[in-house]
Amino acid sequence: DITPNDLWAIHDLLLVGYDGYFMKKDSPGHAEAQEAAAELARLLPHLHPHLPCREMLTTAMARYPPVPRGPSEAYLLPQPAIVEAAEAAWRCLPAAFTVASFTASFSLAALQDDQQAQQAKDPNLRDHSVL
Repeated sequence: DITPNDLWAIHDLLLVGYDGYFMKKDSPGHAEAQEAAAELARLLPHLHPHLPCREMLTTAMARYPPVPRGPSEAYLLPQPAIVEAAEAAWRCLPAAFTVASFTASFSLAALQDDQQAQQAKDPNLRDHSVL
């Protein structure tokens, strides 16, 4: 059975997707990865299967209206919106996950520093009893 705490990796989907860590920065593919992460963040208040998460994500995302990216008419959320959505996606779960819940985690620091991003590989939950 899937429990709400099983959804902890949504945090990483948002941040790693937005960072496009494996993409060449400023490439069309990188821009597309950022747009997809922003779209996921925008949709999560409607799609997240755990009601408290939908509520918390709605509150978080209301502070950040999407802004046009350019002539492609794609919309991008600012980096703080993605970070806030990712943090809300952890806090809203029954275990109220934080960076301390994992052996490694992709965080705001990893968005700004490739070395930090590299160190965030292979996160493991410290307390598996919460699953």
